Amino acid sequence: MLGREDQDVALQVVVNGSRYEFFIEFRDKLIQSPELLKRYNDLKKSCVSLGVDEYRERKSNFIEQILGLDRIRC
Repeated sequence: MLGREDQDVALQVVVNGSRYEFFIEFRDKLIQSPELLKRYNDLKKSCVSLGVDEYRERKSNFIEQILGLDRIRC
């Protein structure tokens, strides 16, 4: 079991060579920087009351800022 029953768990699967490989770079940045990980987790917690579209938009903006990308869609 992956955690407690009251915890949500999400997995991201990325195919090598796909347009979503930027998630691997983002993951690596989160692993390397506890401060960045905290900022990302704080962002996700602040979005609890938002709808899915607004949550994805804010998450995409954050990832774009960190990776210096023009436009992605999570």
